Amino acid sequence: IENIYLHAHASIHAATSVSQVTLHPHATIRNACTVSQVLLQWNASIADHSTITETILMEEAASGPNSFVASSVLGPDVHVSAGEIHASLIGPNTNAHHQSLLIGVLWPTGRGNVGYGANVGSNHTGRAPDQEVHPGEGTFFGLGVNIKMPADFSAAPYTIIATGVDTAPQLLAIPFSLIVPGSGPDQPNRLFPGWGLSRNMYGIARNLWKFSSRNRATRTEVASDAFRPGIIRRIHRSFE
Repeated sequence: IENIYLHAHASIHAATSVSQVTLHPHATIRNACTVSQVLLQWNASIADHSTITETILMEEAASGPNSFVASSVLGPDVHVSAGEIHASLIGPNTNAHHQSLLIGVLWPTGRGNVGYGANVGSNHTGRAPDQEVHPGEGTFFGLGVNIKMPADFSAAPYTIIATGVDTAPQLLAIPFSLIVPGSGPDQPNRLFPGWGLSRNMYGIARNLWKFSSRNRATRTEVASDAFRPGIIRRIHRSFE
């Protein structure tokens, strides 16, 4: 343990290595973790064989077990485990509970989900390092999807990218959409605009309930309505 600032009620238990770390009240590091140059805000936690470097974990964020996070910001109530996150900003109430990879992801509005085997971003593109993936609020990345840079889904909140979809670099600005694989091996993906509103309202309502029940952060105000004026305006603009 080296260069630690430990606030009242914060704790470190059985860590492998902890250096240059600040722990706010009730933050914890435990069970064989390697942590370096990290800020843990209130009630944030790193657990169970995780490696975290150059990262901020905001209030109630949790990383572990077996997660790897580098050069990133995890927003309030973000939960990540088993996967990798590099050079990314992950907004509130986002969950990545399975083996997945996020690189260069700017997701400030968060509230999304990353499925098992999802690869969001590219490690080496052969181009200048100026490309990112911008998911929209509430985006759902399904099992085994591959999202190639650059991609901007920020104007398509609450979109579902279904299992096995590979997306080329693109801009999508239609909220509540569904993207599924093409009907054949060489066919383009299929887009169903507004599918979430017409066929999956139960899923949207369930997610809103889930977000509100899991929102434990008290120092950061997080939007809780998927149909607030800003998103309604995005729907209107998609028809212009």
